[in-house]
Amino acid sequence: MEMGLIKPLYKIENLYQLLITFAVTLIVNDASKLIWGAASRSMKLPTELAISVKLAGRSYPLFYFFVITIAIIVFIALYIALEKTFWGLKVKSTWRDVTMAQALRINTGRVYTTTFFIGSLLAGFGGASMVAFTPVAPGLGDSLIVTAFVIVVLAGLGNLFGAYVSSIIIGIAESMFLLFIPELDILLIFVIMAAVLLVRPWGLFGER
Repeated sequence: MEMGLIKPLYKIENLYQLLITFAVTLIVNDASKLIWGAASRSMKLPTELAISVKLAGRSYPLFYFFVITIAIIVFIALYIALEKTFWGLKVKSTWRDVTMAQALRINTGRVYTTTFFIGSLLAGFGGASMVAFTPVAPGLGDSLIVTAFVIVVLAGLGNLFGAYVSSIIIGIAESMFLLFIPELDILLIFVIMAAVLLVRPWGLFGER
């Protein structure tokens, strides 16, 4: 997908990359309905991870803590890869000034493909981790695309730590609103994004 559809769009406005990936999402959703049907399906937790763990007087499946631990490990590994390695330096150089990166003999095509692959891998891993929390059906990821977009805008483009903090803020806020004011839950992330952008148009952790 990256090499065939997105690579020809790198030299023009980023909006076209967003449009082509969203178009592919719509195609995949409808293809899934044709192949497997539109009915939602649930998956059981593995026996080893279904054990109840008590915390603050409530019981939670061990799987919840497993997902949280893996998420922290993934974040640390990704942070080290981007901030402490030569590969991470090439990624940031390509993102900031692709012409200069090419002049320095950085293979920007390979950087684009590698980062797209890693991003897709992490998205797939996140989706696989989520199946124990909610029934799975075509179109499930549509709302997550919106949430992910809001998190990136809220954090500021190009800031991994900011995206991590913003995702925690949005996640906790959504849970609280769903618990106390469920009818306003769908508006929550947009209200938060608008409030932040009014004060800091470049995001919480972005560069001015």
